[in-house]
Amino acid sequence: MIKFISEPKVLNELKEFLNRAGIDEDLIMKKDNDGIERLYFNTKTPLPFFKVASSGTKDLYTFFYWYKTATNISFLYIDEFDSFYHHELAELLVELLEKNQKFQTILTSHNTNLLSNKIMRPDSYFILSKNKITSLSNATTRELREGHNLEKLFVNGEFDE
Repeated sequence: MIKFISEPKVLNELKEFLNRAGIDEDLIMKKDNDGIERLYFNTKTPLPFFKVASSGTKDLYTFFYWYKTATNISFLYIDEFDSFYHHELAELLVELLEKNQKFQTILTSHNTNLLSNKIMRPDSYFILSKNKITSLSNATTRELREGHNLEKLFVNGEFDE
């Protein structure tokens, strides 16, 4: 998994990805005493990435790895994809996946902040209940418009049966 990061272009893409995610740290590849190249935070005394990174940062690394290496897939499903992420980061990942035209993506989340016309159309959101799946646009008699606050409508019970 670390080998693909040792390519300078990919390492730079990882740095940019983490920076966009709010992790403003520089990264380097460094050969350890055993001769193996490993990922480090580039500080005065380099810190081993996988020993000091938070669980969320490690999860972002894993997400980046999947995103960069998933070349022969047509469908990606990630359950509770945002379990380690704050709201803005979850939104960033949705937007990143939405721009990728190589595969179809289904993400599950309990994060109602993602219910936004800014991110996706209402017919792209689905409510999963015990025995059925309903698109947000079919869960109401209201005509949903771009100006509607989908999260507020959801919290206020507009999509309840």
